[in-house]
Amino acid sequence: MRHRRAAVVNQQGKKPAQLPAGGGLRSISLRLGLFIVLVSMAIWLVIYVTYGNGSFLVFNEREPNTGPIVWNFEQTARGAGYFLTTQKIAGQPEIRVISFGARGKNRLDKPISKFSGYLRSEQTNVTIPIYILAQEPDQTKAIACFPHPWIPTLAEETYGIPPFAEFEISTSEKPFIETGKDGVPLSQFIRDFVPFTVVLEYDGTKYERRFTLEEVKNQAAMLERASDPLSTPHVT
Repeated sequence: MRHRRAAVVNQQGKKPAQLPAGGGLRSISLRLGLFIVLVSMAIWLVIYVTYGNGSFLVFNEREPNTGPIVWNFEQTARGAGYFLTTQKIAGQPEIRVISFGARGKNRLDKPISKFSGYLRSEQTNVTIPIYILAQEPDQTKAIACFPHPWIPTLAEETYGIPPFAEFEISTSEKPFIETGKDGVPLSQFIRDFVPFTVVLEYDGTKYERRFTLEEVKNQAAMLERASDPLSTPHVT
């Protein structure tokens, strides 16, 4: 009976169903793994091309020529970081703008000995000096006085910027923030200071970067959202 049934199946040209061989499963797994790797590489490539001059502080020919120092100005102006330090005080409707800040990197194998800079208001032409966040030589003394060893220091009072060193600049001359005392309300800052231009000079290079009203408003919106935990997606 079994032979007769098999003969009927063969006459109809049908074959019994077969499970995929082990090699087939391995092939599918390899293809899936390769697909995931390619997608990951594409995502990282997009991130690098978009934020190469800011996130990684490397030279990018698409960005303005800033000489021996690369800055994260373009990154923060696009919204991928902060160029303003602010404070939100309970009971006050506006955030307070404390200072401007940025990160830089000496991309050369030699030190930068001369550095200076300031912010200039396009409303009043008032200028504010820029400080380098430098480390106190006696670090134990700095930590005893402040929560971190980085102190705003005029560039001429430092030993310069070492080769390949990353550093920060700020318009705040204080290493700490006094709640309710430092800074000005956002509306006053915009009225008196925006747009503003950052002017930097270092070892023969002069670089200026203008921050527009739109960029400041976008930054303020980001800071407002960051100060309100309920404004971001969260689990309830």
